[in-house]
Amino acid sequence: MVTYGIYPGVARKDALTALCHYRWDDYRRVFGGDLRAYLDFLIEQEEAARYGDDGPYRVVRVPFVPQRFAEWLAGHPGWKDDPDGHGAWALDVAQDPDALRAIRDEVPLLTRAPAEEKTASSTFFIAFLTMYGPDQDPGPLGRTLPSAFLAEVGETLRASLADLPPFTPLSRLRSEGIAIVPGNRFVDPDRAEDAAELLESQVLREVRQGSPPGTAVPVPRSLRLHAEADPDSLQTVVLLLPVVVVGPQELIDYVEEKWAAVGDPVGRALGECFHRHLRLPAPPPGVYYEATIVPPYLAGAFVNSVFEELDALDDLDLDDYDEDDEDEDDDFPQRPPGRHGPPGPHGRRHIRRIK
Repeated sequence: MVTYGIYPGVARKDALTALCHYRWDDYRRVFGGDLRAYLDFLIEQEEAARYGDDGPYRVVRVPFVPQRFAEWLAGHPGWKDDPDGHGAWALDVAQDPDALRAIRDEVPLLTRAPAEEKTASSTFFIAFLTMYGPDQDPGPLGRTLPSAFLAEVGETLRASLADLPPFTPLSRLRSEGIAIVPGNRFVDPDRAEDAAELLESQVLREVRQGSPPGTAVPVPRSLRLHAEADPDSLQTVVLLLPVVVVGPQELIDYVEEKWAAVGDPVGRALGECFHRHLRLPAPPPGVYYEATIVPPYLAGAFVNSVFEELDALDDLDLDDYDEDDEDEDDDFPQRPPGRHGPPGPHGRRHIRRIK
């Protein structure tokens, strides 16, 4: 099956995709536009050639040579005023090894699409474990988070990436540096994948429309963490704060590796930030205090592994579990003084997981 109109200069026959490659001078003559538009065009044309519903595809790049195209057009006059004429010519050349070799000898070097500059986004999660007693209400954890907390989270993460420049758009599709945009709510761990896709696409769309990255991205109420007080159980709550990183994909990959390498100091700083701003209960001995930065594809596995490890807490004596003594916060109510409530059977409290 032959397909035209995929993208300017791109045509396909079965698994073979021909890409009519325009040099800078040819692009200006054919399409007009400045250098930024040309580099964006190269990125989009390459992606259109490589990806589709019926792939994989074998992409053959045919350098555009006006004289060769004019010679072909003389024998195919029906394509004279057709916008897909260049793609049709490239497809014919791609199927003729001798013609393709001759054109490549004439134009041996092609301008590469600057894929390393293409703006992308990825949602990481700051995972933090906390526990609520029977007389404590974790419900406020589903509310919009304090702006001061989100600002400090962003500053802490940015400080760990001091070697990277700030995000700067180079064109509609290209950029340099990175920006960090936290979500404004904790998300339901069971909806982490949905939240990651939604938030990163929202931030990327706004950036490509010319808006600078904001200080926070709204998390829909449908994806927020839902936690309720339980009068009979000590509740283990996994907090997942989404953080969207936007910038060239090459730098986003570097960010993931960097955060994995410097996890402990950053995790401790984030853990202190969580406790200082959100008035979380102090963790009992042996329970996580540091935060963990989790890439989106590991969020579900991370939560499952946490609760598997917490099975051991069923035999943990928590009679000495005390609370810290923080000042009151407007968004998160002050914890009541004293213990977390009466112990469960056999002197131990029931532990219920919230995720």
